[in-house]
Amino acid sequence: MQVMRVRKEDTPRERRKRETLERIERNAVALALRGGSEAVTVEEICDLSAISVRTFYNYCDSKDAAIVGTSPVIPSDDALERFRSGSGMDILGDLLDAVSGPFEALDAPTGIDVDRARLLRAEPALLESMGLQMTKVRSRLADLVAERLARSESAVGGDDDIRVQAETIVELKTAIMRTALFAWSRSTERTFADARRYAQAVASRHLSA
Repeated sequence: MQVMRVRKEDTPRERRKRETLERIERNAVALALRGGSEAVTVEEICDLSAISVRTFYNYCDSKDAAIVGTSPVIPSDDALERFRSGSGMDILGDLLDAVSGPFEALDAPTGIDVDRARLLRAEPALLESMGLQMTKVRSRLADLVAERLARSESAVGGDDDIRVQAETIVELKTAIMRTALFAWSRSTERTFADARRYAQAVASRHLSA
């Protein structure tokens, strides 16, 4: 008889953790929409979420981190694995594909992402907090890029050179994503996918100039 494995995220403990984080983020966004993000306090979020302040900081680094959330920022393990195992020559493009997927949820027609999108467009300063959230995976991305570069036919130099190239590609990714976010925030007609294509085209035009 075949035994079905229960994935870690499907265990009761992981499910409770996910539900708690979703509750924290949903309440943080609701409070920010009601009176502006500056007026929101961690204590208010905790009261509404029925958790302690200590529990809050087990899930979120700050009030703004709860408002912008982690789901639109941190790429999934599956997306990172697809990038790692890829063999295309456009490593920067593949990296942008890997990290862009979650951001496209900001254009979802329903759910918390609709409210979060409204808030981010009303308060563009929150995009900086989103950028800080992105740095959590920076080192991992650099490792994956270095791995791709090392097995590329066009690899040049030793390990140190490859690491420098990897760090440069990650920095380019960050600049393009930041530009895409700000372009997206300034137009309700532009989806994040549109904004990313625009930012990538701008970068390509100037890098080749």
